[in-house]
Amino acid sequence: MRKFMVLILVLFLGCTSNSQVESTKYIDQGDYIVLLKDSITKLNCSLVQSWDSIAALNQRTIMTEAQFITLYKYDRLNKYYLICVKNPTQWKYYKGWSIRVFTQ
Repeated sequence: MRKFMVLILVLFLGCTSNSQVESTKYIDQGDYIVLLKDSITKLNCSLVQSWDSIAALNQRTIMTEAQFITLYKYDRLNKYYLICVKNPTQWKYYKGWSIRVFTQ
């Protein structure tokens, strides 16, 4: 009897309106295909623009490793200089900082 009640309960809960399949909405296939073709065209145009920008980036001059290291050292030195400008009591450390920048 208990198994029968559980079976009825499962069938009752399984047949609620939430589990029913909703009616499908029909889409006009002709309009949908036209929209898809338009979106593909737009994507192709943006892809061509991306290729053009990548080509432009590849044509620019590239910094050498030595130039990068020199620029990095002067950037660190500038950071220490700005610290000293903000707080003049730090000038006593500036010489040590600059030596460390250019010896490392």
